[in-house]
Amino acid sequence: MLLTGALLWSTACFADDTKGGSGESGSPATPPAAAEQPASAPVPPAAAEQPASAPVPPAGAAQPAAAAPPATAAQDVALPALRYNSDSVTNDLFDSIHHAPQFDKLSREAIGSPIELRVYHTYRIDRGAATATGFLAGVTLGLIPQVSSGNHSIVYEVLVNGVPVTSHTYSTSLTRVRNIWTQDKTYGLGEDGIKWARSTVDLFLKDAAADPKLAALRSEFNYYFGSAQVQ
Repeated sequence: MLLTGALLWSTACFADDTKGGSGESGSPATPPAAAEQPASAPVPPAAAEQPASAPVPPAGAAQPAAAAPPATAAQDVALPALRYNSDSVTNDLFDSIHHAPQFDKLSREAIGSPIELRVYHTYRIDRGAATATGFLAGVTLGLIPQVSSGNHSIVYEVLVNGVPVTSHTYSTSLTRVRNIWTQDKTYGLGEDGIKWARSTVDLFLKDAAADPKLAALRSEFNYYFGSAQVQ
């Protein structure tokens, strides 16, 4: 009886120990790990500072005047409007002179301009030689040609109101032979003389560009009249 009771008691105690070792009544269970938090969105960088825009002038406000364009080289050296005056020899020199920047305003029609470029031809012949050869040519009815020689000049003058301001003269000695029955279309210069007359244009343009009197004339005109044009 006692043995049977002891066995029953031992069995009951064993059962209690077994039940106590399960997850329900044993040591407290480890709490589950915290749920992973989603990564926060990246903070966008601060916007770059924008330069302040220029203030808008109120309606009706006066606008600043635009800057005048810089003067070109041709405008810096150009003389005021000049009237071209020439003779039969120098009439054809106009185009060559007009192409130069300094004489860009040269015109045949600038009647009202007080400034004038006068270009003309002068000559001094050897009268003794011309008379002798002319007499022989006449006596022989042109069988002996006439020979003439002399000093020829092309003169360039700039005048203001008829008063000379500056003058440049270019001279050469020419000798020509011609038949008294042929028409002279070279105004006594001959073909070589015409070529020489045309060559004086380059000489004049070079001298005019360095002429202090023409520079002073241009400066004085610009001082009083600025960009005004004389027609």
